[in-house]
Amino acid sequence: MFIFLSLALAKRYTELDGLRRRGELTAAGRGWHVDDLPLVQTLGTGAGLAAVLVLALYIDSAPARQLYATPQVLWLVCPLLLYWISRLWFKAHRGEMDDDPVVFALRDRVSLGLGIGVAGIILLATLGFPR
Repeated sequence: MFIFLSLALAKRYTELDGLRRRGELTAAGRGWHVDDLPLVQTLGTGAGLAAVLVLALYIDSAPARQLYATPQVLWLVCPLLLYWISRLWFKAHRGEMDDDPVVFALRDRVSLGLGIGVAGIILLATLGFPR
């Protein structure tokens, strides 16, 4: 939930930042104002960090120990997710992100590389270490 909230707020942030750069004050029909930018950014980064925390709590749970052969390997996902969320928000803050963070992630080489890394870590955690 928190990761999707962060992505939704990143989308709204880039939209409002675009309005600010064009000298407009409100998003038509949406109730958002350019003055909301700092709050949207704070809520979005906080939600992204909360997503990493929830992942960490899950990794240390009984269900994770039951589902994965080597669940401790999943700890490697936390810094990757933390880096990706931080990078996404830096890009949004600098005006270097498309309107849609999902489109950005699918076109961004770093995001794709991190996604492949996370998939590999999950595969390793699921299958366990080769003996």
